[in-house]
Amino acid sequence: MTNEHGAWLSSFTQNVVFVIRALLKKTALDPADAGYVINGIVIQEVKTSNIAREAALGAGIPDSVPAHTVTMACISSNQAITTGKDIILLQWFWTSVTYMSFF
Repeated sequence: MTNEHGAWLSSFTQNVVFVIRALLKKTALDPADAGYVINGIVIQEVKTSNIAREAALGAGIPDSVPAHTVTMACISSNQAITTGKDIILLQWFWTSVTYMSFF
């Protein structure tokens, strides 16, 4: 699997692409309607500096949608969910694709 620039995605990032696609399908959210993408992860993969960004692009979310990865050991999921909630409550974006990776 490659990103929009033709670069190969790592197997870890490919797994996260699968998670985002499944989340979009389950929620019936059009990738173009995603407002922000946040990935909480316990240990950052060294090959990819921002897994959320690469995986979002791989899942078909437009490059105009901001994305960031939270790496804070055991608190990553809590921080990612809290940030996603705040983004919506502050009305910066109407949707937030927030998830935790356990690969």
